[in-house]
Amino acid sequence: EDFSHLAEWLNQFQNPVINLQPLTPMPGTKAFETYKDKIFTKRKHYGEWDMAHIIIPPEKMSIARFYYNIVKTYYSTSAGLKAHLIILKKYGLFVYLRVLFGSLCITFQYVLLILKNIRKKQEGCSHEIAAG
Repeated sequence: EDFSHLAEWLNQFQNPVINLQPLTPMPGTKAFETYKDKIFTKRKHYGEWDMAHIIIPPEKMSIARFYYNIVKTYYSTSAGLKAHLIILKKYGLFVYLRVLFGSLCITFQYVLLILKNIRKKQEGCSHEIAAG
């Protein structure tokens, strides 16, 4: 429900290009101090602190469902047909193809994370292992 409201809100803006990412409270920030007790990813796992991996477990859904909702929201906003047509018309074919390629890369990244988390959940792994 929150993701649906987010998509509706984002679609009110003329600029269709957005970047959806899980909250990643970086060490040394106020957000890190606020959420440090909820962070389940070890700091030594540097590759998972990339603002794409979940660092704080979602409270109302599984990690795989959270990633799915990021992709769903992305395709109903930035990667949707309306956004693609706006980009193509305003910036031309070259920029459009770059954006299209980027959209595909983002989708692939999150699909892999979704599948990894489904597999890890089936194997009974902890949040920490399934996050990355």
